[in-house]
Amino acid sequence: MADNQFPNQNQWSEKPVIGTGEGESPIIPAPQNDVVMRTMASDTASIKEMGGGDPHPYTPTQQVGEQENKASTSPMNTTKDAVVTPPQASGDVVIPLPQKKGGNMFVILAVVIILLGLIAIGYFYVYPKFILGTPTPETITEETAPVVTNENIDTNNQNNTEGATTTENTSPIEVPPTTGLSTHTSLFKVPADFSSEATLNTETIEAIKETWKGNTVEVPVFRETIFKNVDGMIFGISKLATLFIPSVINSSSSKLFDEDFTLFTYTDQKGVWPGMILKAKNESLTLAKEEVKKIESNTEWLSLFMVDPGKEQTWKDGKVGTMSARYIPFSTQGNALSYTWFDNILLISTNYQGAQDAAKKLGF
Repeated sequence: MADNQFPNQNQWSEKPVIGTGEGESPIIPAPQNDVVMRTMASDTASIKEMGGGDPHPYTPTQQVGEQENKASTSPMNTTKDAVVTPPQASGDVVIPLPQKKGGNMFVILAVVIILLGLIAIGYFYVYPKFILGTPTPETITEETAPVVTNENIDTNNQNNTEGATTTENTSPIEVPPTTGLSTHTSLFKVPADFSSEATLNTETIEAIKETWKGNTVEVPVFRETIFKNVDGMIFGISKLATLFIPSVINSSSSKLFDEDFTLFTYTDQKGVWPGMILKAKNESLTLAKEEVKKIESNTEWLSLFMVDPGKEQTWKDGKVGTMSARYIPFSTQGNALSYTWFDNILLISTNYQGAQDAAKKLGF
């Protein structure tokens, strides 16, 4: 019954049992380990028991491989291109360092340059000459401007007394503005029987009268004439009216009127009689009427007649249409110079019947 546990008996008699109370199992303490302290004396004794001697310091011997490594890494034995191969055990594979490729790069670069040269020769020489053919060279004429030298300037300075212009004092030439009108609007509300255009090579009364010349007619004809210059521009009042009555219509007083005006001729069985119609600006109407009165103080208006009208008489009051007028008769029948204001419209005529017909076409 050695293996059985009986009440109030301890299985391990050498160990104390701690009671817990009635009906409970006793608590058995944990076994205790023996601790043995290790010292140098004990170690020495142990070594002697095992056949060893006393301990002594250990000095390691230097290996042959390490000596070679130290010699190879010494600054005195280092070279620029040396290949260091560490000592290897027998049977190991030694991997050499890669060699430089400078020579291969030079060969590749030379091949590329040669290929580019061959391509350029083929494109710029072979292709145009043998494939496209030889083009015919174009002749280019260069215009060279005259060179102004100090000698030319000195020569011009010497010729100043003869009217020559020096190169140094050349001033820009002012180009006068184009004179004339591009369009014309007739002042007649009822159109004339005929309307024609004429180009004047010279701006003179004689050139104008040459255009007006014509044969007499049994049935009166009322004609409007539009005069143009050689550039196709229409002459205005400042160019033509000033030729006939410069004391009344001049460069200053012409600004009181519109530049566009109407020239007409009245033709019957006795001859051709010219006349003109001008439109005064509303803001300068009073001053324009004062200027027109100067026509009675001189005889320059005689240039309006195609032929000599004879001896003039005195200025008188009359009527043209429904408006009051001033006129002067002449010894030759049919000739009578008159001027009439229709609001801001001025009518000047060299024939009484011509003035009446013009008033009707103006709407008065």
